[in-house]
Amino acid sequence: MSLTKEELRTRMLAGISNDFDKSEGSFFFDAISPVAIELEQSYIGQDSILNNAFAATASGSYLDLKCGELGIIRKPATKAVGQVTLTGTKGATMAKGSLVATELINFQTRESVILNESGSAEVIVECSENGTVGNVAANTIKYFPITIEGIHSVTNSAPAGGDMTQRRMKA
Repeated sequence: MSLTKEELRTRMLAGISNDFDKSEGSFFFDAISPVAIELEQSYIGQDSILNNAFAATASGSYLDLKCGELGIIRKPATKAVGQVTLTGTKGATMAKGSLVATELINFQTRESVILNESGSAEVIVECSENGTVGNVAANTIKYFPITIEGIHSVTNSAPAGGDMTQRRMKA
């Protein structure tokens, strides 16, 4: 539990005789205030050290280090996956690795596809980035960052996802 700079300053001023002026702006108040600020930061750092010393409360790289002591290794992040429907001209081809996107996130096709007799095809896409950034809602993949001849629209009728930034570990 951290003490605030105000609590620390009050405690330090309490140790000074009342024979001296301890009001705001006085020598003692002004001399003790920077020390209280530094001590507050020190307490915050100590809380962080304590929280990261145990697997139940550690996070990020500290959790990796703590669990590594027990031989537990976090699984790395992977890419979210989804399926999109393409529409356009019959026989149009979309190459493997072609881009489709939401307003902010790019996805790549996992395979080449040719639009069928009705001018449509379904293809699996994978987010260009690892982690939860690729977990997107249905009907949000609807853009082509690069125009693809003969293909006019794209949409994902189901959410894309299935991944975590780094797999969460439970202690």
